[in-house]
Amino acid sequence: MYSFYAYSEIEELIKSKYALIGSRILPLLSQKAGAEFVRILQEKGLNIPLYGIAIDDKIKSFYSHSAVLLKGFCQGNLKPTYGTLRAKNTISYAGKSLEFRTNHPRDFTFKGDKNLDYFLLDDIITTGTTLKEALKYLKALNIKAHFAIALCSADE
Repeated sequence: MYSFYAYSEIEELIKSKYALIGSRILPLLSQKAGAEFVRILQEKGLNIPLYGIAIDDKIKSFYSHSAVLLKGFCQGNLKPTYGTLRAKNTISYAGKSLEFRTNHPRDFTFKGDKNLDYFLLDDIITTGTTLKEALKYLKALNIKAHFAIALCSADE
């Protein structure tokens, strides 16, 4: 799992996801991170198409913040997919403990092409439970999810 920013550095910007203005702010953050990530991939000679999956990109409050992040992040050989991985459990994890998150799994469903090479994208990694659950679920379906990326990490 990779991240680009410390939560404390961009906290106010990340919290914009709860308002419509976030649809303008979040793409700027993800475009910058995506450009850096593509540069690193190119340096390593990794130029195969990789398809991004935003964690649970449902529309809430006029837009999907995770879909906006994915669209901004995907550049070059990174391609976005939408509506691919959705949680059946709609409980919010914001501010919840690791124990709560463990006891209330997301229970994902996959609606995508099982033959593509994927990566996962989320906004914040706090405990890692959501991304770990998603990776485990995709692995059980024999879907190639090579890595997970969070825009920022709460673990500084």
